[in-house]
Amino acid sequence: MDLSDYKREKYLSLTTFRADGSAVTTPVWFAEDDGALFVCTDGDSHKVRRLQRNRAVEITPCSLSGTPTRAPIAATASLLSAA
Repeated sequence: MDLSDYKREKYLSLTTFRADGSAVTTPVWFAEDDGALFVCTDGDSHKVRRLQRNRAVEITPCSLSGTPTRAPIAATASLLSAA
């Protein structure tokens, strides 16, 4: 999927995975830049803790309430510093 399609979307359903493999889905605001999606969250959030263990995620556009508007796709997250 071409991530530039996400430019028209406002919310992203981000699924991260707990240590036991169970999924945790959270609607988030995001930005798209040159084919990459960026999400901002607190460095000590549970999302970040899960991503430190497992960078595999699933993403899909969603409504404000988190209802997906398309099928999810597998992706790999990278953690960036606030700087």
